[in-house]
Amino acid sequence: MGLHRALRTLVDTWDDLRTRLDEQRFAELTEHVEAYTRAALPDDQAAAGEEIALLLSDALDRDHPFRMALGETEHRLAGNLFGDPARLRESLELGAALRALLPDPPPTMAEVAAGATAWLLAADAVEDTALDPALDPADLIRLERADGAGQWPAFQFDADGAPLDTVRAVNRVLGSADDPWGAADWWLGAHAWLPAPPADLLGEVDAQLLIDVANGERAEA
Repeated sequence: MGLHRALRTLVDTWDDLRTRLDEQRFAELTEHVEAYTRAALPDDQAAAGEEIALLLSDALDRDHPFRMALGETEHRLAGNLFGDPARLRESLELGAALRALLPDPPPTMAEVAAGATAWLLAADAVEDTALDPALDPADLIRLERADGAGQWPAFQFDADGAPLDTVRAVNRVLGSADDPWGAADWWLGAHAWLPAPPADLLGEVDAQLLIDVANGERAEA
């Protein structure tokens, strides 16, 4: 079926669909379109598209542009989009066009990623330019901002600016060299096994407890 072509007709017939469908069906359509725009994988996107097709096939006349496009022969939505630049570009353009139809457009993947790191960058930190050049940066977390500059979460240092041995030990367990953002999230986020974020417990609890918790979570990952 021509699912991709049919979905493209939604952009031009959205206002028409709003008048043709009852309130419940239009709400369901909006939910499916939002799911389509949020899908991270081609198969998930195809599944959301097929939900749209099922809903509108039942609700629309056969001569409606959506149903007419749906009857055309076309490759299935799912597949290796990354191996076909033209299909990938079409898919991205369709997702952007459908996203614009929604009353409250969902965040893009870039916006989601930015939101996931913004709170880590907002934590107290030492700028690259303020770091002692003689300091050994091994096993310390450095977060790179969008402007290319870096910052080092302040919890890693004592009052004199020296790195904490406990932090270095835990960072080795967390693999901070490969995933500094994940390590920073571990330190600054809440944990079911601890009464407060680990960064707030430095000097308050035994260092081995933090190392054990990090090891335990690493083993479960």
